[in-house]
Amino acid sequence: MSIMSQGSSALDKRLLAADVGNSVVHLGVFEDGELITETKVPTGEVTPQIVKDHLLNAGAIAVSSVVPSITPVFLRLANELGVSSLAVDHTLDLGVELDLEDPSQVGADRLCNVVAAHLIYGPPAIVIDFGTATTFDLLRVGGIYVGGLILPGALLQAAVLSHATAQLPLIDVRIPAHLFGRNTVEAIRAGVFYGSIGGVKFICEKLRNELGEFRLVLTGGGLAFFKKELGIEGSCDPHLTLKGLRLIYERNKN
Repeated sequence: MSIMSQGSSALDKRLLAADVGNSVVHLGVFEDGELITETKVPTGEVTPQIVKDHLLNAGAIAVSSVVPSITPVFLRLANELGVSSLAVDHTLDLGVELDLEDPSQVGADRLCNVVAAHLIYGPPAIVIDFGTATTFDLLRVGGIYVGGLILPGALLQAAVLSHATAQLPLIDVRIPAHLFGRNTVEAIRAGVFYGSIGGVKFICEKLRNELGEFRLVLTGGGLAFFKKELGIEGSCDPHLTLKGLRLIYERNKN
């Protein structure tokens, strides 16, 4: 847990929520509980100046990070600029029970997702986050987080196929023109796309058979890519992680 209070300012009502992912850093500014602006920056392109520019428009920052090398940059710059800061981890007051073998292993983004799902949509719920990895997080009645599943996302699948083989090319991931490809690039594209969709549908079916009915909450940068073909009912919330960041900050700021 990391909270540093640097006093009040005219911008105290504004919270910068920073969701630091392996591929993209999603930045959102909340004012009076409402998301008023958002920006996405490739993780490899984040610089101290970019962080400073966003911090200057906020009185506080809440960070959810799965990239340990970047987290201290946000916290250090917030400290230098007199901005209150909080880094999400399992030791905070989350408002959900962590029924896990080792809560310290859970990514901060997944914690934000289950908190937002609990408080906004209500349990029992399953959150599916389409990012670098596709994650499933299970929330039982009473707000009990019991774990989930992690599988490679579409971009990661394509990258691994290229890296781990001698002849398969690195493709740009997009919706395939056909169910199967008549050349190698199209075959990979179709395999990644429909394989991802099939995996998600199969897992949802297995979870429903084991857990009973639940609310499905969908989020993540890849959601729009798969949404049309998924054909499963659920609440689509592309800002779920940012909302969870805000809710956790509000619960712990004092």
